[in-house]
Amino acid sequence: MKNNESVNMRKEEWIGCETIKMNNLHSYDSEVVEGVMAYCNNWHMNPEKVWRNNITGEIFSAKDSYHISQNAAFLTPENRFIEDTKHGLQSVSNKSYINQDRSSFYYDDDIIYSNKNALEKYKESRILLIGAGPSSLETESLWKSNLRKYDFIWSCNHFYNPRFLNDVKVDLATLSNGVDLANPMVLERLEKDKTTVGFVTSVSRNALSLKKFTNNYCNDIFYFSTRYFGKIGSMSRLLVLATKLGAKHISFVGVDGMLPPEEIVVKGNKTGFNSTTNVFRTGNPFSDNIHTDYYNLYKKHYVLLWDYILNNLGKNTTYCNYGASYKYNLTSQVISERLAQIR
Repeated sequence: MKNNESVNMRKEEWIGCETIKMNNLHSYDSEVVEGVMAYCNNWHMNPEKVWRNNITGEIFSAKDSYHISQNAAFLTPENRFIEDTKHGLQSVSNKSYINQDRSSFYYDDDIIYSNKNALEKYKESRILLIGAGPSSLETESLWKSNLRKYDFIWSCNHFYNPRFLNDVKVDLATLSNGVDLANPMVLERLEKDKTTVGFVTSVSRNALSLKKFTNNYCNDIFYFSTRYFGKIGSMSRLLVLATKLGAKHISFVGVDGMLPPEEIVVKGNKTGFNSTTNVFRTGNPFSDNIHTDYYNLYKKHYVLLWDYILNNLGKNTTYCNYGASYKYNLTSQVISERLAQIR
């Protein structure tokens, strides 16, 4: 690399990936330049910056979307989310299971959500997000000792299962299509906590079971879709939602990512967590995709998530990662003055 000192002063390096700003491209060696130019020419893009995986050499950016690859982190290109026929406002509001008037929707280039009045209370609040990654259990005493600092607790999917959350009131939860909405355990917990329930509209839903649930549920319900739709799970969308609702501070735990494939605990070995252990479901994995390509996809989507949140969405919001001490927490490798890493 040419002018190495000059480049190092300008680059960010997160999770084994570094930024390359296009106005500084001439400072890099020919291999990097050729890779960046091939990426731009292949997808007919002209981004201000790209990211490069320092091990694989893959070039990627926030310009990537489902319009060009199903492995992208964004459903649509910038400024085309609302009008998109598959994921935009008309598609969301016309879902057969949604019985809320379009006047209740908020929408912009990054998010669409219904029941906007019910979600106004989260503006300027302090929110703790609890995900199903191993750090939620590993750092339980740490984040529980700080619960009084938060106005609201959010979680997702099978949060009603683990004992360590029995004494935690969940104010808002999003439920995936993997949650049985007729399960008495689910219904009892939601009613006990008076939980506001959200449903992502960008995945397939059983319209009949969802309608039955919404017709009988006594607390607030909303539907939403985020332009960011990476493969790293529900908590990434909750981070975007909380940021877009104007929370002044967002802490989170259990948002960990994957182990490197070479360090995966084989099935039956009880010496540690599985590669993608879901502590909400007694150790079940989030995914069976545990190969190197999928690990690199996770890295890419975490990089793009935090680049998007910190540099585009949440410039007035601060963040705190309670899971940073967990050895395989990918966000612990993201460096920002607005993102505290608790170790």
